[in-house]
Amino acid sequence: MLAVMQFDSVQRESCPGAVSSGSRRHSGFTLVELVVVTAIGAALMTVVLPNLLRAKIRAEMLSHVKMVQQAMIVSRIGAIQRGAPVAMSLEGISDNGGGVLFAWQDSNGNELEDIGEPRLREWRVRPQFRLVQEPAHPLYRLGGAASRRGVVFLPSGVGLVAEGGTMGIGQGGVVITDIKGNQLLLRVQAGTGTVQQAMWDPGLGDWDFKSTRHWRY
Repeated sequence: MLAVMQFDSVQRESCPGAVSSGSRRHSGFTLVELVVVTAIGAALMTVVLPNLLRAKIRAEMLSHVKMVQQAMIVSRIGAIQRGAPVAMSLEGISDNGGGVLFAWQDSNGNELEDIGEPRLREWRVRPQFRLVQEPAHPLYRLGGAASRRGVVFLPSGVGLVAEGGTMGIGQGGVVITDIKGNQLLLRVQAGTGTVQQAMWDPGLGDWDFKSTRHWRY
């Protein structure tokens, strides 16, 4: 018996590269395992990718909503802090999408950006987004010109935001539309500068001020 055990030990030592059949079976993936893993991966992608695309559409739209809200807020706070009127114009916005919003200190009150009047800030709109005034509540006509729309805030914090042009009275709206047809409304109040947000509900045919759940993908 001892001789047999010694022979077996010598045989294993003389073949260091030998691998048992059990180890060989688990050294890699079988074809069945690869097929199963591939199928699971494909199934996950069909679920994950659409959700990622939907999240991207919502995030890009909401980022532009926040941008317009910020433009209103910066303009109002700028007027209060500087003790001078501040105007924010949409005249740099293209009807086909894209453009620039900008706000400046309207020192002489003529609602034109004159040389020497400091620009507070500008905000760029991506080409796949359109910004237009709300038909039911058009924005204020800067300098009385029909093609120049925007808002003007005074040092007191009240504003000219409605087409009628009465200081501190009325409201004006901006509609943001993306390439999927989603529409969000931002309506600014002249007296307080408060910005209300709503989403267009295709089923109802009206603005929904309570939720933003009417997405198209």
